[in-house]
Amino acid sequence: MNPADLPDTLDVAPLTGETGDPCSFGILIKPCRAGLHIGELSVTWLRALVYSHQLVVLRGFDHFASSDSLTRYCATFGEIMMWPYGAVLELVEHANPDDHIFANSYVPLH
Repeated sequence: MNPADLPDTLDVAPLTGETGDPCSFGILIKPCRAGLHIGELSVTWLRALVYSHQLVVLRGFDHFASSDSLTRYCATFGEIMMWPYGAVLELVEHANPDDHIFANSYVPLH
């Protein structure tokens, strides 16, 4: 997608905090029409936004069909870090999990 198409296609706004005041960095991008997929956005343009705003939140876009398609898209930005479980961890809640990550309880940030 050409950034010149932005006025009719995307809503680009500064990130705001809980008080409604703009944050010191970051922007929020939402589609203005249903059915827009992140893959339609220019990777070069998104990279430039990350460089200038430090954080870009993409909200409300069509989802990826699979974790593999998400991984392929993310690879267009650079090398993907691979974990023992792969590039994407599919979190599914379990009744009796072996690991707290798969439980429905609070997980502290670390």
